[in-house]
Order: sequence, then C-alpha cells, then structure tokens
Amino acid sequence: MGEVIDMTLTELRKNIYTVVAEVLKTGRTIEIHSRGRTILLSPGGGDSKLDRLRKAARRKALVGKPEDIIHMNWDMEWHPRHI
Repeated sequence: MGEVIDMTLTELRKNIYTVVAEVLKTGRTIEIHSRGRTILLSPGGGDSKLDRLRKAARRKALVGKPEDIIHMNWDMEWHPRHI
C-alpha cells in the first residue's frame, strides 16, 4: 500500500473523478473523514479490460452445433400468456 492521503468527504465530493483517477494511477490509499468515521479508498487488484475480454472470449454460450438450434421445435415448450 502506498502513501495515505487524508481528506474530508466534502473535498472528495468536489473532486471525485480526479481523486479516483489519482488512486488508480498511483496506487495510493485515501482516507476520507466524515462525522468521526474513516473510509478508505484504495485500488483493488483486478484484471485489465483486455484480460476480461480475453476471458469472455473463452466462454461457451452455446454447447453443441448452431445447426441443431435451427431445427429445434419449441411448440411444446412455449406457452404464451393470455392477457
């Protein structure tokens, strides 16, 4: 964990986007003080957007051959609601 920066909730509210960008860029933790309590804002370890995209590409949404779906008969499964 990097250097800790103190600020009030009002200061955070005024500069939320700048503060969050700074936390993500530098890895510093920010202590936000409000009504006698402290909230810590710190970067979490997460995958990059590219890593998440690569994982999503490996998922299989369809098990089987696409041609099998074309010829499925759903008449017995589908029951429309009568309003």
